Amino acid sequence: MHTNGPISGRRPTRRTLLKAAGAAAVATAALVPVAPAASAATGGATADWDVIVIGAGFAGITAARELRARGKRVYVLEARDRIGGRTWTDTYGGQLIERGGTWVEPTQPYLGAELTRYKLALEEDEPISTTWLPTPNGPRQFTPEDGFGRMGTVFERIFDGTWTYFEKPFQPLHRADLLQSLDKLTLRDRLTQLALTPEEELLVNGQTAVYAGGSSTAGAFTMFAHWWALAGHTNAGRNRRPADEDGQRGVHLSGGRCMPGAG
Repeated sequence: MHTNGPISGRRPTRRTLLKAAGAAAVATAALVPVAPAASAATGGATADWDVIVIGAGFAGITAARELRARGKRVYVLEARDRIGGRTWTDTYGGQLIERGGTWVEPTQPYLGAELTRYKLALEEDEPISTTWLPTPNGPRQFTPEDGFGRMGTVFERIFDGTWTYFEKPFQPLHRADLLQSLDKLTLRDRLTQLALTPEEELLVNGQTAVYAGGSSTAGAFTMFAHWWALAGHTNAGRNRRPADEDGQRGVHLSGGRCMPGAG
């Protein structure tokens, strides 16, 4: 079901948003893959540019476009052979799948502005009928309401206080004074502080691993807490599937599908 924007003959993939912004940026800026000898290869080229943007992900491409629109000479460095960063549509089993940046919503101010700018279509997810979560006795089947609700109860304890230190989520350093001590904590530190039961740990360890990029000992607690704040400081906001209070399901750009564990 398409919920926003026009539908063209060619269904856009998840990365259409990046391609649209990227085309605008790259058309007027230099996009240079970073090689091991990049510094030697570019030599004194920095004198020819007003701004060097590191990375051609969503933020980098958008920054390059906006800078160029203001008359700046922009040089974009990208280590990979593609744009998009963590937002990446790939193919698996003959179908398009999302390896990152799976869901978008018009209510997200920066993404929403780009969706409007490029008139991109959105497509609702199919509603979830069941979910499996780890327990001390092995994987167990839950209804989405029960399973996500159990996770939410634990997350609410983990992120208690975010209203204070992330009072303005889109200005994350607004209360930098309160973040100084918290920013030293890893996710593992925070979980240990709460003395979670084995069952509670299992309920959230998949999410903490995703946000930590592996072990919770490597991920910053404040990074995950910031995501929570951006979602409205609630579990309903963090996990808008199968439905939120307004009855709306998560949406993604038409054409892509979520690969389990890749969102």
